[in-house]
Amino acid sequence: MLKDTSYPLLSSQPVRDFLAPITDMSLSTVLFIIIGAVMTFCLQSSAAATSITMLLLASGAITFPNAVAFILGENIGTTITSNLAATSTNVSSKRTARAHLVFNLFGSILVIALFRPYLRLNAFIVEAMGFPNPLTADFSILSQTGLEGSALSAQTTLASSLPYSVAIVHSLFNIITTLILVWFIPQLEKLVMKMVPNKEEEKEVFHLVYIGKGNANLAELSITEARKEINHFGEICAKGFGYVRQAIQESETDGFEEFRQKLVKYEEITDRIEFEIASYLNQVSQNDISDQARMQVKAYFKIIGEMESLGDSGEAISRLLQRKRDHGKVFNDLMRKRIGEMLDTMQQAYEVMNANLGQANVTDITNAYVAEDAINNMRDSLREEHLKNMEVKSYDYTAGVYYFDLIQELETMGDFMINISQALFGLNA
Repeated sequence: MLKDTSYPLLSSQPVRDFLAPITDMSLSTVLFIIIGAVMTFCLQSSAAATSITMLLLASGAITFPNAVAFILGENIGTTITSNLAATSTNVSSKRTARAHLVFNLFGSILVIALFRPYLRLNAFIVEAMGFPNPLTADFSILSQTGLEGSALSAQTTLASSLPYSVAIVHSLFNIITTLILVWFIPQLEKLVMKMVPNKEEEKEVFHLVYIGKGNANLAELSITEARKEINHFGEICAKGFGYVRQAIQESETDGFEEFRQKLVKYEEITDRIEFEIASYLNQVSQNDISDQARMQVKAYFKIIGEMESLGDSGEAISRLLQRKRDHGKVFNDLMRKRIGEMLDTMQQAYEVMNANLGQANVTDITNAYVAEDAINNMRDSLREEHLKNMEVKSYDYTAGVYYFDLIQELETMGDFMINISQALFGLNA
């Protein structure tokens, strides 16, 4: 469609009259880029800016290299629009807009640095398609009228080539930039995350949600609030396990350090939550409460102790992984696969634990025993496989030690989770 509409636009006398005053302007490449960016931002349309660029080129007001600089500016200008549009959206949208900005800025800087070779490559492709070389073609003939014969034929061919010349500039820009940045996606992701931090993730400040709103002297109400707080505690433990998984799977040093610090922080959070809930339960138990309420308090002490142990295990895993890195050891493909399988099994156990915590009366914990058996069976299977691999020296000895220490620590976390479900079940015994 652009091809069909370009020639009538370029033949318009009012358009030629409008462009005539700037025909003699001599601007640098960088200035053309700036003008292209401002023009796109003002028009809020890269398509409209591209059409204007084609008109300028067709009128002879600018050369093909100037048009390429305009297009680079348009690429930058369109990112300004998307970033402004993303200001009132969520974090993911803002990060996407920033990634778009980084992509186009990087591509523009690269093209500027290699401007002449880039122009020649564009011209080569356009010529290969059977059109005139845009670097040597006289685009001003497009504004001429009354041509006949070969001159008219040349004018028509050049007009037909214009949309393709511009399209190739855009396509090459995106292809070259993508082929380079595709190898740096993790680094690009980290850069974008730093440019747009998640304020909610940054906060992660410990606070009790339910306890503190009521009176610890009202025993039954206080126990209900404590139970809600414990359920919330279980969700925090599950979130901490998410960081365990990320710390294990992270290969980059900076990324690992971020998750290691989160695990240290979550260990401190679980310590504090246990202390706060325990202090509250201790106040409740000082009152005249029923035997049933006293049994609940005892069970809740047990549960928060196990949850605090989950936080300790997460921090212990972070220390284990740090030692592994300090010794320059890495898990091989088989180890990573087996760890992934163990993590998936652990994830199911966390889901079961929180499902049981969410029940008012837990009368059946078969699901917890199934999850615990799955963890133990996998641990046993992995131990046998590990010993065989160590015997035949399938992998580095020290790396193998770290590998199975990790498996055992994960299995220990499974023990804490089954203890929580058993404490819940004991309330109805």
